[in-house]
Amino acid sequence: MPVRFEVIPQLGLVHYIYSGNITVNDLLINSYAHPLYRVDMAEVADVSRVSGYDIGFGEMRNFIAKSRERQTEIAREIPLLVVGTPHQMQAGIDLYVGLASAISAPYVLKQVAGYPEVLALLDLPSESLRHFPEDCQVEAHLLAQQSI
Repeated sequence: MPVRFEVIPQLGLVHYIYSGNITVNDLLINSYAHPLYRVDMAEVADVSRVSGYDIGFGEMRNFIAKSRERQTEIAREIPLLVVGTPHQMQAGIDLYVGLASAISAPYVLKQVAGYPEVLALLDLPSESLRHFPEDCQVEAHLLAQQSI
């Protein structure tokens, strides 16, 4: 499956994991219908397993416009953290950023190398990492405090 997601209400976020070759239909699979979802939740999109994408300019523009329509009641910017970059999706990420900015989408996209950075940017304690799937916790050692 090219996309899976989990709503993590304890952290106030939705975690997406994309894999393989993704299309705009994979981006449309979302958490909005999930009973624990709130429109102000941060989003974390792990693209480290993506091997390629097939998303054109028009498809991306329509996707962002639909996202903007769903988020009309949001007064603040919503963090959208993309994990696992830079890589072959860079041009698609750049396209998203440009189009989202042009239509004032409420998302603020930041690219991060790994989950310790996600926790830092969202101001979450290190033990929050345990809420993510086990295969996302490979950097847990970077969060451990060492006593001297």
